[in-house]
Amino acid sequence: MGCAQSCSAKEQGHNLLSLPDVNGPGVLLAFYSGVALSIASWLAIKSLETDGPLRRLILDLFRVPGIKHDLFVAEVTGNLKRFLLSLSDQHLITGIAICLAVYIPICQIQVWHFFVGSHLAYLSLIVHLLTLHTLREHIWNSLSKWRCRLRLFFILANIALISPSLYHIPIGVKSSWDVSPGVFPAICLFSGAFHDSITAGGWVVFGIFILFLALLFTSVAFYILMDFGGNDHLRRWMARISGVLIVLFLMLVIATSAHVAGSQRGSHPHSSNDWTFGQILPAVMLFLAPLSAWEMRYEVGEEHLRQLERREVALRELLTTRGVRDEEVVAHLVPLPLHPAPQPHVAEDHN
Repeated sequence: MGCAQSCSAKEQGHNLLSLPDVNGPGVLLAFYSGVALSIASWLAIKSLETDGPLRRLILDLFRVPGIKHDLFVAEVTGNLKRFLLSLSDQHLITGIAICLAVYIPICQIQVWHFFVGSHLAYLSLIVHLLTLHTLREHIWNSLSKWRCRLRLFFILANIALISPSLYHIPIGVKSSWDVSPGVFPAICLFSGAFHDSITAGGWVVFGIFILFLALLFTSVAFYILMDFGGNDHLRRWMARISGVLIVLFLMLVIATSAHVAGSQRGSHPHSSNDWTFGQILPAVMLFLAPLSAWEMRYEVGEEHLRQLERREVALRELLTTRGVRDEEVVAHLVPLPLHPAPQPHVAEDHN
């Protein structure tokens, strides 16, 4: 009897690969493209860190002044490392979702639900960072900056990319709210989560939802207070805490909704004109990777880059006054670090 159940579960898991939102141009394309881009990024990083042909080609193409060669290469290498980290996160989550859904089918939760849960959590964290950065740096400082408009466009584009997939999640909101999830994805996601939390786990799970929301709003409020108060250390910790709470909250939302929706999956067939999550997943993954890498670049800050350039100009002037040749000056320059570091003290020669 146990063997029959095990074989049945394994067969059910393998049959998941025949679904239109799992097979073909969806999940596998996103997974393999993420792996290929990760390998290409790693090779580019290794080529730039050594004095190879790729490094010399980039320097020759961009014609950067000699004083900024190391800065330029270090900045490009840092961005590639962040891009590689983002891609690794995404295709690692995709691979885990495939393995869990195919070989460990639990409560009729399929690969669909793992994808939606993990990528919505990842997406929420990126949108969270973008929104906070936009509000802090641009909205009340200068609305006319093109970067502000560009970032707001990215936020809306992220939401637009993920919203069609929500149409195919048969969450409990369909039975209690006369709203289409494809039109109001955020309203339906959270209201359906509250409905499904009571259906699946009772008032205890519903209380956990309320606790998560209270902690989230509290952390965001403390973040805003620390931001206005100028306490950078506590501000960064509040940003991390609120980001983690968003991820945990959305994973809880999807887990409870998937528990209720698992048995209803077959009653919502896909039409040929619908966008399934498997069709939209490659666009989401390939779009979010450079976006998150671009966002992390601003965690270092352009002001820090300008400080490094000013410091190196001052160092060059100091070494030049001591009779050091230009090629020896370049050897003294410090590459751009991934995180801001204290400026080194240059001791003066009193002899």
